[in-house]
Amino acid sequence: MVNTLALIDLGKFRDGDEAVLKDLMGIIEEPLYSYSKRQLRDPNDANDIVAETIVALWNYRLKIKDHLHIVNYVYKVARRKIKHFIKKYPDRLTPSYYRSPSLITDPHLSRVEDELAKAWWARRAQQIIDSSPHEYAEVFRLHQQGKSNKEIAAELGKSPHTVRNQIGSMRNKVAQMLLEEGFPRDLLMVFFLYFLS
Repeated sequence: MVNTLALIDLGKFRDGDEAVLKDLMGIIEEPLYSYSKRQLRDPNDANDIVAETIVALWNYRLKIKDHLHIVNYVYKVARRKIKHFIKKYPDRLTPSYYRSPSLITDPHLSRVEDELAKAWWARRAQQIIDSSPHEYAEVFRLHQQGKSNKEIAAELGKSPHTVRNQIGSMRNKVAQMLLEEGFPRDLLMVFFLYFLS
């Protein structure tokens, strides 16, 4: 999807060119529908989510920074709308909903959707880390770079024991917040392997 979106003229899109909107819809409608349909039993409900998401994107168009921003925004909006929908109509879900709104290893996901899901969760995890106290965020940043606890301790003037505890605390914090936002518990280990690679 991202490569195809690169053909979209963002300047014209921001200026309200409806022909560009039509081209954009041709690119994002199908993957958004597939994403919604996996969780909502009725195809009409999934179509409603897609339509509402596209309207939200159109209203937000002046704030779009780049093509990847479009992808991140539409999946974020669709996920939020689905979450709101199921609070009102819990009996209209498919069984796959209970695994997660954004599976990262679902074999039914296309490769592009799989990458988008991982990218979305990785970005969310990074936001959690960046909003943490500096000493914890700095330790985890070095950990993400593949440095050992001893190397991090030497660089920051801490003991390896302190570094290990701070990394553990950050992992627990990120995991807890992701779980609260719908990330599947059984995929946490896989996610951290991806996120730290």
